Amino acid sequence: METPFDNIKTSVNQYFVGRKEELSRLSADFSFMTNTVVISPQGWGKTSLVSKAAEIASARDPKLRFCFVDMFNIRVEEDFYVSLLQNVIKSVSSGVEDAVGLFSSVFAEVKPRIEFGAGLPDLRIGLDRDTVRRYRDLILDLPQKLADERDVKLVVCVDDFHMAELFDDTDDFLHRLDTRWAAHEKAAYCLCSSPNGMVEKFAEKSISFHIYGQVMNLGKMDEKDLVTMLRDRFMDSGKYLDDEKALMMIELAGGCPYYVHQIANLSWMRTSVVCSEDVIYESHASLVDQSSLVFAMLTAGLTEQQVCYLRAVVSGETVISSAEVLHRHNITSATSASRSKAALLHKGIVCNVGDRVSVTDPIYAYWLKHKYFDI
Repeated sequence: METPFDNIKTSVNQYFVGRKEELSRLSADFSFMTNTVVISPQGWGKTSLVSKAAEIASARDPKLRFCFVDMFNIRVEEDFYVSLLQNVIKSVSSGVEDAVGLFSSVFAEVKPRIEFGAGLPDLRIGLDRDTVRRYRDLILDLPQKLADERDVKLVVCVDDFHMAELFDDTDDFLHRLDTRWAAHEKAAYCLCSSPNGMVEKFAEKSISFHIYGQVMNLGKMDEKDLVTMLRDRFMDSGKYLDDEKALMMIELAGGCPYYVHQIANLSWMRTSVVCSEDVIYESHASLVDQSSLVFAMLTAGLTEQQVCYLRAVVSGETVISSAEVLHRHNITSATSASRSKAALLHKGIVCNVGDRVSVTDPIYAYWLKHKYFDI
């Protein structure tokens, strides 16, 4: 049965709520072809925000086109270039035949493997990695070239950009990308990333994003917007949720929009008419249980000292370098604590919140505290 909370990956159109200031700023950046880096932990609404801002900017300017590249499943640099090539061609072409012709005109000497998707017309371009490496600069310049030829403005939006850290030579990739894209005038770029140190450093030092671009750090959504959304979706489907229970969902989700939707979805399915506290607690417990295996595997991949550091964090310690705190959580030294923090920041498992360190994923933080450490 479809629920009013089914669409939790990209909540656009009637599903998009809040973030008016960020939406106004990002859609303006798109309209003015300003390079942008959007940074926030997973599940905080980067993809939804970019999709909605693109929709608004497109409605204002018929010459503005958008190309979306998802790096979530990309592990090697060459696969990024193929995805960029494929999606850029799609974004400026009128159909599959036009796309094939466009590819042939740009890469006259290359004979790719072209696949047509089942059902709706689609185009998948297959190139061997040696060929991709040979043409990578040409592919990076393709947005500018095709936008100029087709007399359009093209914004390339790259989701999960932090995955570039898995490439064999990330520094070379970032330098190459920055060098090529900095000269583009008819193409702009929006990089969406979780905070992991790499993208922040790139945004600070790059020509295309530091000098000619902007960085948007996406914070928590306004609770009032979330409460209104939750209450209205229950009401529109013939069920009742009061503001107090809506705030309870938001608190249990740690304010993370993705988890708010998850808890609301599970609660809605358990509710006949009026949503109760017990239903919400049951839904939260179910969500934690569903995630337990993933969390256990994540924790198993950490060093003993990193796990000890996480215990200190979820225990609410503020000065983890003090001798008392180090002893209490079996951390061998202040140097070990510093190294564990750096490694966990690098992995995106923890993040800095003001002058404190926090576990990035609120449900993982709950699982660590109440299930793993049993604090």
